[in-house]
Amino acid sequence: MGARRSLEERFFEKVIKSENPDNCWSWSASKVYGYGYIGTGTGKRGRAKSFRAHRVSWQIHFGPIPEGMLVCHKCDNRECCNPKHLFLGTNKDNMQDCKTKGRFSSRKGENNYAAKLTNAQVDALKSAYAALPVGKSGYKKRKGTVKKLATEFGISRKHVGAIVQGKRRA
Repeated sequence: MGARRSLEERFFEKVIKSENPDNCWSWSASKVYGYGYIGTGTGKRGRAKSFRAHRVSWQIHFGPIPEGMLVCHKCDNRECCNPKHLFLGTNKDNMQDCKTKGRFSSRKGENNYAAKLTNAQVDALKSAYAALPVGKSGYKKRKGTVKKLATEFGISRKHVGAIVQGKRRA
């Protein structure tokens, strides 16, 4: 059986370096959500252990990563492992970098990728709810009505309640 290759050797086997040393180094092996991953041996309970490739690159080139620090990309290319493109920062630093570069978006209402309703549908739902009669106790007579609204708009009763209470937009 041959000698086991070091993590550094295995790392560089999976990196595609550009001729220009200032360009990104692409990761050619396993990726999850665009980030490269490399196996580092066996972890707890005998399970395989792996790390993000750009973090391994940092450790190879600069040494250990201080606890609580992230290895961030200047180039915003998740698969990049070029140490010239990496910097250490806190989560707050990383979010600030994201906002500065215009990559962060707090999409509200129908602009949110997970929105189930358009703004017009939300307004129609609120109008339909507001038009419900009020009972003697001062509360809306809504027995079965919220369920009907939920069915009509294709959302849950809980979602209807959150919208009419102003806790959720779409």
